[in-house]
Amino acid sequence: MHRHHAGNLDRADALLCHGPTLFAGLSKHVDSKLVNRREFGSGAVAMRYEPRS
Repeated sequence: MHRHHAGNLDRADALLCHGPTLFAGLSKHVDSKLVNRREFGSGAVAMRYEPRS
C-alpha cells in the first residue's frame, strides 16, 4: 500500500493542502513569506512559501 501511494506522489505535479491544517500539528509558529502565487482557470491557487531568515 505504501509503494502504491509513494508512486502516486512521484507522479503528482502538485499537492493540494488546506493552509490552516498544514501546520496544525506544530508546537511553534512558523514565520514564512509568500514567494510565488499562481492562479489557474479552474479557480485553484498555488502558493509557495519560504521560511523567513
